[in-house]
Amino acid sequence: MVMVGSVLVIKDAGRLAVRTLTQRQLMFLERSANMTQPSNVLEALELCGAADDPPPTRERSLPSGEDDD
Repeated sequence: MVMVGSVLVIKDAGRLAVRTLTQRQLMFLERSANMTQPSNVLEALELCGAADDPPPTRERSLPSGEDDD
């Protein structure tokens, strides 16, 4: 696991994961410095970052106009 600024690079079981962390995720990692298992770190970051993601929006179809090409 390597961190450069807000970019986290993790290699776990031959898989490479690169993430740009939010402020909340950065604070979480600083407070959880004892967390060493890459899979646990990724799972915890997913849960921690879920609050930062905007809620999903419903897709709306646009009305078709006569000038559509």
